[in-house]
Amino acid sequence: MPCPEPYEAVVFHDFFATGLWFPYEDFVGEVLQRFNLQICHLTPNAFARLSVFAMALKMSGCALSVNTFARNSENHLHKKVVKDKRTKVEMVAHYGLYNFIPKKTKGTMQIVLAYQNKWPRWTNYWFYDRVCSDEDVAEAMINGLPKAHILVSEMTPMEGFGLAKVLADGPRDTEAADAFTLTSRWQISQDLVEEWIACDSPPLSRETRFSDIE
Repeated sequence: MPCPEPYEAVVFHDFFATGLWFPYEDFVGEVLQRFNLQICHLTPNAFARLSVFAMALKMSGCALSVNTFARNSENHLHKKVVKDKRTKVEMVAHYGLYNFIPKKTKGTMQIVLAYQNKWPRWTNYWFYDRVCSDEDVAEAMINGLPKAHILVSEMTPMEGFGLAKVLADGPRDTEAADAFTLTSRWQISQDLVEEWIACDSPPLSRETRFSDIE
């Protein structure tokens, strides 16, 4: 069982096979906050879903919109029982169980899914990533904040929201929604995955901008 410090996130290795990269886009943390999740709660395919969404918008030159993602996606929990290697006691896992799926609502748009169904032993390979400074931790404690950074992992029971709150759209949200709708009509997720692999450009990296690629 991971035991992160108050400045660390628990990150699984296979998240990087599905589009995550350093430094993360702020969009990642904003989605986690909107769905009341932590990064260690997600599965590789949850990041595949986030990556395909990010790829569609970045290729259109749009800013990443949490509102557009929340309007078209819902959160699905796959409960899993694990056994503590030391005590041999069985318990419900509190990591690696949430996946994003298309929202089953009339009028929502989706890019046809195409991703790997099984990730053998993926929860065995993880590491700690420092996401904030000691000063951030001290300031959070002084101000009575639950944690110092949105990406900090706390090994607490999972209470993710199945549906995230959709706020009023701003101009960038409207632009993102139009781009996502257009992309969903002409491409499937396999196309977008092949594009980012060919460009060696993980969609959830803050440094990936397809307008820079000729």
